[in-house]
Amino acid sequence: MKTLTYSIVIALCPLFVEAQEYNPFESIGKEGRVLTLSKGKYSEIYSNDSLQRIGSVVMNMNTGTIYEIIERDTLYSEATLEPTVISRWYSQDPLPKAHESPYAGFSNNPIWFLDPDGADTINFMNGIRDAKFSGALNDANQSETFSSFISKFTDHDGDFHGINLEFKAVDGLAADDGTPAIGQARLMYKGEWVLNLTDLPEDASLADFTLLVELNSSYISGISQQTRADKTVTLLHELLLHVNTEATFLYNSIVRDDNGGVTGIDGKKLISEHNTHFRADQDHLNLQNNQAVLYNTSAKEVVNYYKENNSTLGTGIKNPINQAYPNRRGTNIKGEIKYWELLEQVFENDRTPDRKMIQQK
Repeated sequence: MKTLTYSIVIALCPLFVEAQEYNPFESIGKEGRVLTLSKGKYSEIYSNDSLQRIGSVVMNMNTGTIYEIIERDTLYSEATLEPTVISRWYSQDPLPKAHESPYAGFSNNPIWFLDPDGADTINFMNGIRDAKFSGALNDANQSETFSSFISKFTDHDGDFHGINLEFKAVDGLAADDGTPAIGQARLMYKGEWVLNLTDLPEDASLADFTLLVELNSSYISGISQQTRADKTVTLLHELLLHVNTEATFLYNSIVRDDNGGVTGIDGKKLISEHNTHFRADQDHLNLQNNQAVLYNTSAKEVVNYYKENNSTLGTGIKNPINQAYPNRRGTNIKGEIKYWELLEQVFENDRTPDRKMIQQK
């Protein structure tokens, strides 16, 4: 029996070579180069486009040859994306980019990017980059709590999957009273701020709501690391305080059918609970009373990351003995404070807004 098995494998080897070296112009006795959108950088047309698995055998349906024998005799599904089987898109991207294969999907990063209609990739983090908050996002990503929160939107089974989250860069962002702001978050319904509305339909559509985070693209504190720390704290503040609250109200107002599918939003319930909460400024009260669990946990994780890694990020901020800084008050340390120390104080200032920031000396 073993001899028979080996004989079959040996007999199939030439077929593998033939399948891999298939020449589409062989029937007319020609060889030629196939012009591609990537100018030959990517293999866009070749004979392996029609591989199908039948039991433990992978067949090339174009050539009728066996491409590969799989040891595991299990049914193949595209959803499993088994590495032993080549998987390809069947068509080119309707809007191919010069910097990537025309057969790429989600810009090769389905975690952060969306491609709802196959046309162009949507990255809800573009606004962060445009607002010059990339450094702040890098800091925030050092927190597992922050990453887990974002996954609620990006994971298919996340609680907030299907809720629109949008970031927008705004030059010279200001609050409604004209006060300059680094960032602010709002729940929008058909382009209107929900807090300004007095009524919503009982069967509102989830697609009509957007969680909008506006970020000040022109904010500069005068010191680069101070600016970065301020933006990091702002990003966590807007997302883990306000967006989390807004998304939770929206999630709790979802109306579902008997199979768990989303049929709409109970607008009356949403607007009543939402506006009562925000008019009482409950998020900031929770923050000041040390009850903002997600925010506090994430802040600690970000600070600890830089503290444990002995961050050498320079701040340019000197710390005299009489500076009102909690970790150095009453000490003889006058040197430049570390980045984790700066972050720690900015987080503390966010919890107690009346506290003065460290100033450059």
